[in-house]
Amino acid sequence: MEEGQYVDPINVTDPSVGLSGSLGSVLDLVDNNVVLAAVDAVMDGHHQPQHQPSHEIGNVVSSLDANTSFLPKELPIVEEDVRVIESPELKAEEADHPSVKKIIQFTLPAIGVWLCSPVLSMIDTASVGMLAGTAQQAALNPAVSVTDYGAILVAFMYTATTNLIAGSVEKDREEGKDVQKRTTETLITALRLALLIGVVFGTTLSSFAPKFLSMLIGNDTLDPTVFSSALRYVRIRCLGMPAAVVIGTAQSACLGMKDVRSPLYVLAAAAGINLIGDLLLVGNSNPWLGGASGAAWATVFSQWGAMAMFLKWLTTKAKAKEVSASAGLDIDVESDYVKAPARGVLASKYKPSSILKLSSLRKNKTTNKFLPFLVPVTTTSIGRVSGYLTMSHVASSALGTLDMAAHQIAISIFCCLSPLVDALNTVAQSFVPSIFARPKSKQRALALRKTSLNFAKVGAMAGLLIVTLVTCGVPLLSRLFTTDPRVLSRVKNAIPGIAIFLGFDGLMSIGEGTLLGHKDLAFLRNSYATFFFLVPAFMLRLKRKALKGIPVGLGTMWGTFSAYEVVRTVLWLSRVAYLQRKTEREASKIEEEQGIGATL
Repeated sequence: MEEGQYVDPINVTDPSVGLSGSLGSVLDLVDNNVVLAAVDAVMDGHHQPQHQPSHEIGNVVSSLDANTSFLPKELPIVEEDVRVIESPELKAEEADHPSVKKIIQFTLPAIGVWLCSPVLSMIDTASVGMLAGTAQQAALNPAVSVTDYGAILVAFMYTATTNLIAGSVEKDREEGKDVQKRTTETLITALRLALLIGVVFGTTLSSFAPKFLSMLIGNDTLDPTVFSSALRYVRIRCLGMPAAVVIGTAQSACLGMKDVRSPLYVLAAAAGINLIGDLLLVGNSNPWLGGASGAAWATVFSQWGAMAMFLKWLTTKAKAKEVSASAGLDIDVESDYVKAPARGVLASKYKPSSILKLSSLRKNKTTNKFLPFLVPVTTTSIGRVSGYLTMSHVASSALGTLDMAAHQIAISIFCCLSPLVDALNTVAQSFVPSIFARPKSKQRALALRKTSLNFAKVGAMAGLLIVTLVTCGVPLLSRLFTTDPRVLSRVKNAIPGIAIFLGFDGLMSIGEGTLLGHKDLAFLRNSYATFFFLVPAFMLRLKRKALKGIPVGLGTMWGTFSAYEVVRTVLWLSRVAYLQRKTEREASKIEEEQGIGATL
């Protein structure tokens, strides 16, 4: 019998084992535990099992007919006829790809991570509006746009960290080392690089803030009060950029380790700090401490506080129960023992202050692994944002006041609903890279295929759910923003386009996340570079029609935008299918070469 298999003693009643049929009557008379004890005794060569009283077995034997045969001294086992129960090791292959259930369980908290940034912005907007007045609230619009859209220039760090950490975790797992050498080295390098990039980005953004704000607001309509408040907001926010980039990188690293709990703990605390800071500072009359500036200071304090908590979390071991490796237990994200795998991952070698050792980046080979993500991911991010910016431009310059108001309501609801499916992009980046990093084989190709299919199922289900929410929820939610029936009717016209866009967004997100997991960066870069020109071109055609007096409404604009989403989804999924076929061909070729080599 092969190692790792054992015979189920209860099934010795099967006639194929070669025992007397009367043994079945024994099983009918006694409890299974007694029979197990008897079988164990015979197989071990003992007359009495230590854990069962002798009189119970004696009663069983005395109840049999005189001609009834009993177990022989040696139990004959025909290996091919005995039902075998596989040990946990033999079932390991079944767990080499995420199931639909696991993807959903991982996605739900990931949605919370995606919602953290909109929640922080919403806290600032609400606090300033209630405590500082309309002028200060108006300043937030261009100021937040500059800081948030400017942050896409450092988004490559987040994608790179998730992919590199996931690959490092897989390689450490394959080597079976207790210390995650590759993972810790990649993580500390990512954090140090994030701090350096944050300092450079914050300094640059602060220097060019007046120029960016002038371009966004428009020189001919500048309100000195709004402009000065917006400029102060941006420059104060720049002080927190190093911490913001470190937080985003640490959060991405946690997702690469399939840990969605750690970011939620830290970011929830950051939101609390931000809210308290807004309540204390926004109402202050000092222009550098209150109003929009107060909201900026509250955000900066929350970012540095969150960074300190994150570093402490990563460098402090959790007090978890010890689990013996010999028990054969597989500790994953859902384990009762370790619910936050990222906690203490750096504790064996690093302290929170280790992030300040930036000089080590020059001689660290791991640093170079982040560079290939710079251009493709930045291009991808800019291409993704260009469509939203062009829609806002068309609505404000050609569609009129009512359509502008309706578009603002539509885009606000859209931004609240999109994280429900956009989180799948991050989840795919958490699972796919670790599978992709495995040695090329048919098992790897099969795992990638099953992973893609399961993600597609979840994406389709998320799309159907979001379409239902849009269809039923937008008409109701829009009434919370305005009571003007003319504006509400225009919002209603945008519902079909929004529903189509978000209905496909789940499949688009899993497709894009899978391509990032495959490191198909050149394809994404070229695709989004093309979209960067095509999408605005189609949108500007609508503007020209509207200026010529041709009826163009909000429904037409969102319908055009949804067509872009459909094209993008089909393109992403087609590319994933192509890469899957390529992976399977490579695996078959390697297997054939190994077979030929074995025969020589």
